[in-house]
Amino acid sequence: MVRWSWSPAPPAGSAERPLFWWDHVLCLLGTGLRFGELAGLRRRRVHLDRPMPVLEVGSTRYQTGRFGSGFKPRPKSGSGIRPVPLAPLVVEAIRRRLPPGNDPDELVFTGPGGGPGQRGGPSVPRGARTVLSRHNLHRTYQGAVTKLADPAVPLRPTARRILLILRDGGPQHTDQLAAAGRRPIRPATVAAALGELHAAGLAAVHDHDQDEPTGRWAALPVARYPLLDAVDLHGAHDFRHTYATWLEDAGILPR
Repeated sequence: MVRWSWSPAPPAGSAERPLFWWDHVLCLLGTGLRFGELAGLRRRRVHLDRPMPVLEVGSTRYQTGRFGSGFKPRPKSGSGIRPVPLAPLVVEAIRRRLPPGNDPDELVFTGPGGGPGQRGGPSVPRGARTVLSRHNLHRTYQGAVTKLADPAVPLRPTARRILLILRDGGPQHTDQLAAAGRRPIRPATVAAALGELHAAGLAAVHDHDQDEPTGRWAALPVARYPLLDAVDLHGAHDFRHTYATWLEDAGILPR
């Protein structure tokens, strides 16, 4: 089973999921919902003002490739129709995602919008409430795991090239970096790349001298998360296993 740290907001500068998805993750971690149950959650199934706030699992979203996608009125088994008590952090996350208005059938958790429309229709503006896609959430999850394994992945090509030069050749001045490799790089481009590496915590000025006021730049060691070597991560369903681990730790029977 997988363990994840629990905090109300992603740490600054960490390779976490984009902020849009953070409420989705909080709800998955704090309820043990399957993706389809989260994507099919309607406003009328959420009761945040009760003495013990709960959500009721009912309709779910399905995506079956060439067989289509949509919503079905119940989860895959009768036992899946259940009330789930909500921790305060989950209540806050759901409140942030509640749609405007009072339509009881509105979806609570949706996609970020943006991208082309379906079947040649108009493009969808970013920020529009779109139906949540399993594929989008999976790509975001895998992207976050990849960044944790190697923070250099999201860098632009020139920054990655400069980082590789620093890792292989040790501390160097900016003019050395500009002349390294088969094709020279403009000093302004090197400076921009070094700024990107510094912001990502991957490089810093190594020392200063009189001939080069800016000093030599060096690659910084990157700490690898031991969790990545201990577990086999797949997707959002990992959060359900984490929730099950927490229930077991609390002495709650699996059934």
